[in-house]
Amino acid sequence: MDKLATRVVTATTGPEPAQVVCPTCNAEIVTEIEHQTNTKTHIYALLLCLAMCWPCACMPYCCASCRDTVHRCPRCKSFIGVYRR
Repeated sequence: MDKLATRVVTATTGPEPAQVVCPTCNAEIVTEIEHQTNTKTHIYALLLCLAMCWPCACMPYCCASCRDTVHRCPRCKSFIGVYRR
């Protein structure tokens, strides 16, 4: 009887693409990343508006450091993880 080998990889997702094994398609991949706005992004923009920094109010939406990083598999597009700021 053949035994199936199971490989368990715990991925720590960070702000950069990570090399992991996709839990859906079991391929060794480097994740695709996408930056998404979060509540903190909106709060930073609101605070800049309240401080009368109108030209700078869109800065939190342009800076990757103010947004979450979502990791996905480039082959099957399944969700791998998220790095929250």
